[in-house]
Amino acid sequence: MLTRRVTTLLATTSTAAVLAVGGSAIASNGVDDAPVASPSPLAMTPVIGAIEPAQAAAFQVMRRPQRPSDAMPADIAAAMAGPSRFGRNAGLSRAIRTPTGKGWVVPGRGVICLVVPDAAGVYGTTCQTTAAAAEDGVTLQQVGSDESSSSTLLPDGGTLVVTQDDASTDVVQPDASGVASADTTDAERVTVVSEDGRSTTPVPEPDGTVAPTG
Repeated sequence: MLTRRVTTLLATTSTAAVLAVGGSAIASNGVDDAPVASPSPLAMTPVIGAIEPAQAAAFQVMRRPQRPSDAMPADIAAAMAGPSRFGRNAGLSRAIRTPTGKGWVVPGRGVICLVVPDAAGVYGTTCQTTAAAAEDGVTLQQVGSDESSSSTLLPDGGTLVVTQDDASTDVVQPDASGVASADTTDAERVTVVSEDGRSTTPVPEPDGTVAPTG
């Protein structure tokens, strides 16, 4: 019988957060901004009953009606989107496509999260304050020994620029959910370009380290 593994990782500031999940998932956000205050992962926050207006305004996926396919399996919801952290409501999640399988955007109280599997079926999550995500998006990187990928929830109008190791660049447009997926196996960094500026995230090495850039 196939057993699904779930592993939790939370990062809630707009500074760099490069942390290993299950040995292969890397959660990361922009590195260009100063730290911002973030809710404690251990603090009990009232669960939201509806998607917050600021999230609906910034992310098209939060404006579309829910579908049966948006439902998150109970085991993943319990491990990845529990209500005791950030007031998240897995029942309001929206499903997304990622290079490594079905993921979800999970809204919380002043926070928006991504839940994405890696190639081995290990789920990782990263969360960003709504205000920061509306400028910089929310990026979760899946880093393996042979190949790597990233999934970024972009704010409306945003694009993703992938800078390869040879300094060439690829512009990735978002899909209908506002998610830009990229193969980052040979990439140095990914940059979210939005109406409010640019936010760059280095692509970690398979061991989780980040090579100097610039």
